[in-house]
Amino acid sequence: MSYITPLKGRRSEGGSSYPSGERYEPGMLSAIKSEDDFATFLGVQKKCIEIIEPMNDQPCKTKLCPFVAIKGNNKHCPIHRRTWFPLPGTRGDNMHGPSFFRHANVGGRICDCDQASCRQAGYFPNQSALAIPKQARDVILGTGMLFLEEKLHDFVDNPEKRIYLYPWHFFRRHLTFKNRKWSFKYNDDNIYADEEGKKFTCPPPNNSVRRFVAEELLSTTSPKDRWTTTGMPKWLMVMLAIDDNESDSALSKKVEAELGRYKSVSWDERSGKQDPPSMDMDSTEYKALIVRKKAARERYDRTWKDDFLAFSIYLRSGATQEYVACLCGISSSRMSEILYEWTQVLDDGLQQWFPTPTRSQVLRAYPDRFIEADGHAMCFLLLDAVEIFAQQSSNPNVASTTYSDYKKHPTVKFLAGCGVTGETSADTVPDGNGGKGSDVMMTDDTNILEIVPFGSTAKVDKGFIVDNIASVSCF
Repeated sequence: MSYITPLKGRRSEGGSSYPSGERYEPGMLSAIKSEDDFATFLGVQKKCIEIIEPMNDQPCKTKLCPFVAIKGNNKHCPIHRRTWFPLPGTRGDNMHGPSFFRHANVGGRICDCDQASCRQAGYFPNQSALAIPKQARDVILGTGMLFLEEKLHDFVDNPEKRIYLYPWHFFRRHLTFKNRKWSFKYNDDNIYADEEGKKFTCPPPNNSVRRFVAEELLSTTSPKDRWTTTGMPKWLMVMLAIDDNESDSALSKKVEAELGRYKSVSWDERSGKQDPPSMDMDSTEYKALIVRKKAARERYDRTWKDDFLAFSIYLRSGATQEYVACLCGISSSRMSEILYEWTQVLDDGLQQWFPTPTRSQVLRAYPDRFIEADGHAMCFLLLDAVEIFAQQSSNPNVASTTYSDYKKHPTVKFLAGCGVTGETSADTVPDGNGGKGSDVMMTDDTNILEIVPFGSTAKVDKGFIVDNIASVSCF
């Protein structure tokens, strides 16, 4: 498996100095569905995820981070620091578990050997290396593959220099485990044999580090044994749940800010016909705004989710505003404000989602059926009008404007256009009018035909007499 190098350097041993302080963004873990996804997100090997052990009583030191720290990571979560695992080529890079790393064995003597399997295994869990007795010195120095030539000469030239080796360099039968520590188990006759039957006067090395680790240590130190049966560690599922909650909270604050932005904005101001109110502290508009804000201070426990529910009920059920207001426990005036606010929020949001395609984009997806029927690929827009039933207004002027002779009911009429592939952009659904307005008048008033590129055509129903408007829109 390839290894992704961190952005900045680290020390050569297990404890490292990867830069911390990356900001936490709510929802940043929303795409993570498995342990492999989390490893890819962090840019580390999957083995690095398997050895994580959370510190449930220690929050992450990064500001505003909701996660707990993990062992060996300098009191940080795995997102904001990546020092809990050793780099390739350093001691412990087999990643057997946190207990094999330096942070779990701080202050102890490490092994003096230069054996690759020992360095890959890491630090012996929970204890220092064993001091080799003087009578066993010659046996240890005579064992091949334990020391490099330079270190071997150093021990030979300095007879008083002590040698320290981890217990996994010796046979299990020559060791004893007491008080959670390993030590030599001496015989009365001081005769010890290796696997070939050769006898020694002291415990000989075995050169089988991997077997000792697998048989004696891994069964009790691997954090993966404590995982659930889902294939994902419990601590990772907790992190994803926390991230979901933080994401919902951040969304609530964002939507509430958006609603607040539209609450006092008039139609004329949104259309550019009126300048926004001055925010100069000495202006009359600002002082009047402060007076209104102070007069309107009252406790209101509803959230944007409650308002959106009321908006959705009204939109989908066909009930009156008074009925929905009564159903949701709010006043009729507040229900009217909710409709205005959410209409503006959805209008702005949906317009950004559906941009108008370019002519080249339309041609790349142009349907064969249109070419066969028309004999060309010049059609850019299919245009028609749609009417939506509305409530009867008590204002006679509004009632007259919204009454539709075609539907025999008060309606709101919209021009609705779509491309030849069925796509609908923000520019092809202009603002609506009362149901009394004609299709030709709305086409002229909204200038919708101006989005059709020069040399292209727009298909309309036979009721649309817009030839003159189309000719004017070409210039």
